[in-house]
Amino acid sequence: AVDDSAILLGAMDRYGVTHAILQTAPGKGTNNQMVLDAARKSKGRFLPIYRPEAVSNAAARGTLGVDYGDEVSKVVRQIADELQSPAMSATRGVGEIVPITTEIHPAKIARDMAPIMEVLKARDDLPIMFPTGYTGWKGVHYYVYSPIWVDELAANFPTVPIILTKMGRSIQSSFDACLSVAMRNANVYFDATDTSAEHLRKAISIIGAQRIMYGSDLSAISSNHSTLDNLRTAIETRLSAEEREQIAWKTANQIYKLGLKG
Repeated sequence: AVDDSAILLGAMDRYGVTHAILQTAPGKGTNNQMVLDAARKSKGRFLPIYRPEAVSNAAARGTLGVDYGDEVSKVVRQIADELQSPAMSATRGVGEIVPITTEIHPAKIARDMAPIMEVLKARDDLPIMFPTGYTGWKGVHYYVYSPIWVDELAANFPTVPIILTKMGRSIQSSFDACLSVAMRNANVYFDATDTSAEHLRKAISIIGAQRIMYGSDLSAISSNHSTLDNLRTAIETRLSAEEREQIAWKTANQIYKLGLKG
């Protein structure tokens, strides 16, 4: 649990980035208050999103996707209650999480996640992020590698934006699954973290740049090489000026309701 927000602000300044949507990394000792404090100190440059500490704690134990305590429903209810608490009123959505379930059937996953999605819907359709491609966290590879299960959730909550982060992380079959879900559901978006120029161009051609946003993974790492990798991908994709503006900030501005002006 390290507050490296000053390092991140320095990286933003070097690349001319005015604002960033910020979430905590999973792991021991991290919590939402760290993100809220960093946002407060940033004078409006950081926009905080909520990440369930129950998920972070399970990740730290190596039981993510396998052990959520006594009952999945209790953990889901806890997260839903936290999202509605005054302390989390400043958050702009839910950060990157795997579904809070031990099911593998899409309809059952959607059932388990429904209380969280209902709160997001009630809070003026706040967005939620799900990781794709691959992960180092034990117990969740099924959900991350092939996110076809998102189709059921997106259809049940068609006004809640769902962001498939990393859009398959350059893995062809995972990207195909992401694209299949996005083609069927207009409320499904991508972020371009760790994708390839080939996949980014194909996604733009099929679902449009207005459903894709820029992203970087793990700020302490991104300030060294991941940011440069993602910028290189954007360059290799040969984005038009309009596509670049859309992916750089306009898509996020729209779905997170940030109110930023160009």
